[in-house]
Amino acid sequence: MRLRGLPYSAKVTDIVNLLHDCSIKGGELGVKFCFNEEGKLTGEAYVELCSMEDVERALGHSREHMGRRYIEIFRGLKSQMNWDLRSKEEKVEGGAHVVRLRGLPYGCTMEQVTNFLTGIFCHVYGSCLYHFYLFVHYCFTLGINIAPGGITFKSNPDGTESGMAFVELCSNSDVESALARHRDKIQHR
Repeated sequence: MRLRGLPYSAKVTDIVNLLHDCSIKGGELGVKFCFNEEGKLTGEAYVELCSMEDVERALGHSREHMGRRYIEIFRGLKSQMNWDLRSKEEKVEGGAHVVRLRGLPYGCTMEQVTNFLTGIFCHVYGSCLYHFYLFVHYCFTLGINIAPGGITFKSNPDGTESGMAFVELCSNSDVESALARHRDKIQHR
């Protein structure tokens, strides 16, 4: 679960008290705060819960107050949590080789993003075999390497798909090759 609107003074026990009727995976260790580049709290946190019933109960606590602030609670994706919780050093190091994809079709999968960037899967537009061969040859020679676990789909605050993803690549040349795909299409988009 993702919590937003937390007071900057919020403690783990405050979140545990807010979600008093939910089983938090790992107890207090299942509460993870988000920090900005300066190491300060952002007012957001993630909580790992044990069951879907706990998720439904937690959603029922959305818009309850902690001090003077009301807290918004959303379903969160594990990949988004992992991305948001990366340390400042990892974000800076990894950020040098991250590209943002937007306008993705809803329901787009990691496999489709991987295929799009690496060129393993290509659509045929028209019937000219010669042009298709050149296009496939170009895709295969891109040689883009995606970091393990490097695809993160961004979701809207309500948990729906935003059509955006961040892809961590392995080198500057991978980033340049990925940027060469600008305005290419995945499926119909």
